[in-house]
Amino acid sequence: MLIAYTTGVLFLPLGLVIPWLWLIVVLNQHDSWLKGLIEAIQVLPFSYQIWISLAAFGVSISLTVWLIWQLLKKEHLSLAPIVVGGTISVMLAGWLALKNWLFLLLAGGMIVIVLFSARENIKNSDGAGVVTVALAGVVTGVMAGVMAGDIVAVAVYVGRVKLIVEPVVAALLTAGVAVVVAAGVAVVVGGVKLGVAGAVAGVVPPLLTVVVALGVAVKVGGVNLGVPGLETGAVVAEVPALGTGAVMAAVPAGVAAGVAVVVAVVVAQVVAGVMAGVVAAGVAAGVAAGVAGVATLPLTWFSVVASLIAFALAPVKDNIVFITTTVILIALSIQNLGWLSALIIPVTLVSYYRIFPDYCFISLIGYYTFPNYLLKLFRFSDSTIRWLRPQTAKILFQLPPYTSELLWIPLPNHAQLLVSEFRERPEQALTIFQYTQTFSLPGFQITLQNALPQIVADQLKQIQSIPELIFTANSDHPILPFLIYPFYHLDSDSNTSTPETPLPKVKSELSILLPRLQTIIQDIQSALENQNIPLRERGLERINNNVVRLQSQLPSLGLKGEAIKRWTPVLEHWRSVIELEQNEQRKLSEGELINPFQYGNPVRLDQKNLFKGRQRFANEIVRRVLDRDRPTLVLHGPRRCGKTSFLYNFPRLLPSDIFPVFVDMQSSAITTSESDFCFGLVRAIHKDCKSQGVQLPNIPKRTDFQPSPYTTLEDWLNEAFTKIGERRILLNLDEFEKIGTAIQNGQITLRLFDELRHLIQHYEKLGFLFSGVQTLEELGPNWSSYFISVVPIEMLYLEPNEAEELLLKPDPGFALRYAPDIVKEVLRLTNCHPYCLQLLGASMVNQANFNHTDFITAELLQASINDAFISGQPYFTNIWTEFTGTTPEEMVIGQELLLQVAKTDILLPITTEIVEKVLTRLLRYHILHKINEGYDFEIPLLKQWVRERAVRS
Repeated sequence: MLIAYTTGVLFLPLGLVIPWLWLIVVLNQHDSWLKGLIEAIQVLPFSYQIWISLAAFGVSISLTVWLIWQLLKKEHLSLAPIVVGGTISVMLAGWLALKNWLFLLLAGGMIVIVLFSARENIKNSDGAGVVTVALAGVVTGVMAGVMAGDIVAVAVYVGRVKLIVEPVVAALLTAGVAVVVAAGVAVVVGGVKLGVAGAVAGVVPPLLTVVVALGVAVKVGGVNLGVPGLETGAVVAEVPALGTGAVMAAVPAGVAAGVAVVVAVVVAQVVAGVMAGVVAAGVAAGVAAGVAGVATLPLTWFSVVASLIAFALAPVKDNIVFITTTVILIALSIQNLGWLSALIIPVTLVSYYRIFPDYCFISLIGYYTFPNYLLKLFRFSDSTIRWLRPQTAKILFQLPPYTSELLWIPLPNHAQLLVSEFRERPEQALTIFQYTQTFSLPGFQITLQNALPQIVADQLKQIQSIPELIFTANSDHPILPFLIYPFYHLDSDSNTSTPETPLPKVKSELSILLPRLQTIIQDIQSALENQNIPLRERGLERINNNVVRLQSQLPSLGLKGEAIKRWTPVLEHWRSVIELEQNEQRKLSEGELINPFQYGNPVRLDQKNLFKGRQRFANEIVRRVLDRDRPTLVLHGPRRCGKTSFLYNFPRLLPSDIFPVFVDMQSSAITTSESDFCFGLVRAIHKDCKSQGVQLPNIPKRTDFQPSPYTTLEDWLNEAFTKIGERRILLNLDEFEKIGTAIQNGQITLRLFDELRHLIQHYEKLGFLFSGVQTLEELGPNWSSYFISVVPIEMLYLEPNEAEELLLKPDPGFALRYAPDIVKEVLRLTNCHPYCLQLLGASMVNQANFNHTDFITAELLQASINDAFISGQPYFTNIWTEFTGTTPEEMVIGQELLLQVAKTDILLPITTEIVEKVLTRLLRYHILHKINEGYDFEIPLLKQWVRERAVRS
């Protein structure tokens, strides 16, 4: 274990199998390692060449680092040129001095690795200097080891030292000399506080060791490296062949020892001192000699070696490591084994991915793979089954990742065990789930992915009441947000934090169903928030019908047999829970009238009974859209006069060859930037056309719009128009004034106006309708100059017959009756203003229910007016503060004018310019209107509120 932990982070597991590799080599061919080292000497250059190369390395590195410093001072340096430039410089110097490709690639590879590993430290000249020292130390240490071996070999020959000893003794003696030579350099390097990440010290030396070992082994294996003209030189050629080959082994032993010293010293800096470094040096030397002998093993033993190596490298969890290991092993064995070396592929595959023995052993644990029904089939008693099948949690704790972190293939029944544990002990199961989630190997992630749909379905099926059902969509739910976080939008008050570990990829059935189920929950919340109990019941009934419809649509949504069986019980259970709440609401609503009026929000398309009139405006818009001149339309009018409701109901009012698209400009998501605007436009077109039965091309990702928003928009539109044939798209930009606000805030530029004008002029199938309170002229020169062909359409009040129909027939089940002249009085008070009609209508229903009657009298009408003043306070206050003036001074004057008219029906003579400006504003926004020689409120209900409840600012 000491060997393992001192070899470095990446090659830590390899240390565990090194003794086994040595044992296999020695048992088969006890002298094969020595033969390999003797062969290796042939690839070494002359000693004087190495000295020249080392000097050239030093000069070139110094020059490269000096240039780096100069660039750093000017802040013109990126990380890539450090690696590329330094490497090229060193490689060029090495080639000129040495002219040995193998040696050159070794040195160049070291430079690349060191520079790349130290890239985070090169942030200034000090960091560059530290990395320079580290780089010089690593290169010098390795080269010194090589030279030491060469020097000792020459010295032995020149001095005629007759070492008639065993090969091992000679190798150890030479290694000792190499250690002395290389130790000085390595200690200097180690003594400098390099500041380079610990990973460099732990990873780079083992990599260098493997490179040297690989070079030796490949040479032994006989692979033609394509290195021409490798000559050992006169001195080395004259070394006599000693009987045991001891001197011939000295040089490669020096290589291994030199590398080992660097490994030892640098690793010791990071790990645990000199002792760890000595052990690491032994490991490095062992790798260099051991791999040389491995190459000559027969197929059986070589397969065992390959299996052990792949098994040891499995914790790296990287397919590149597996591929590289396999290629290296095949290269080692191809000379000796020939085509049989291809058998190494399945051997390394089985070992690296732990198919044997880990996976096979765990999969054969019988007590967890036998299902209960199978045990009962053999008539086991319940006590025997419990003994054979312990608690699910106990089983899970005996399976990966608790027993093994290497699981590439899902275990059988593992997902079912997780599902079972969530049913029995969800909190503990969540802990196991989250821990398993931290492991990225496919075996874990696929298991979680397979288990997740059933776990979520079980959680949604456990609810027993409407509050529990609603709580499942809350981000504070104890289980679901941690399992399917992307489907929850956390608010600031939530205690649930964003998970630090990535969530498993969800199956398509969850992506399809969960948004629909969350919509159902939101609809339930909205229905229960209605103050009118009969409408709550009706809302729940409609929601239940939607659940039934969703259940019948499961096959058409793409769900298959198993998924349909999983989710059908969930939807049936939800139906029963909703029906129970519906019955409770029905009991509470006995004798109450339905209150269909809606004054707080626009009338939606599905509320067709509540939307009255406006056909005249629809006809005018159709005529303008089909006009050859294709003008830009501006729908304007006072607030709350029904413009947004009109746009929502466009699909019912327009012919089928015009697709209305609603774009809400009040959403900050669409006015944050020009790319967000284009993305929001495309998304709105796609959504509304799909709801009208037309499938357009897929929406590009939001990030796709960022580089070139308008090009992406036009490309998508060109493709979309091929899908709609001769039909047209009418873009309805509601609250379009928000575009001007975004431009003033710098979020959007005037380029947007250029693009809109371009689309209006050149896309015949695309029409624009701007909807808001103001006209383009009132918004300023930017609008009026960019959009020249403009037709304003003012929308005010309903026609009297349309308003009367709204009061009498807002819903097919509406049963409220009115005393004579009550309807006429309501029309007079509201002047057929849509919001005021809805407000007063809702108040009359509330008064009728409160007094347990279905008949509205004059007294109840007056009570309803008082109730409307309370419920409609935001509307009246908005008019009182926002539309009376644009400055505090104007606001005071405007409020004073309204009070004069409300209390005296007389407006004092206009004497100043500012008063005239304020009066013009009140007339423009239809708060006042001129009657004969005087002025009065257009809406008498507003006049009464000002007279009775208005408070001066």
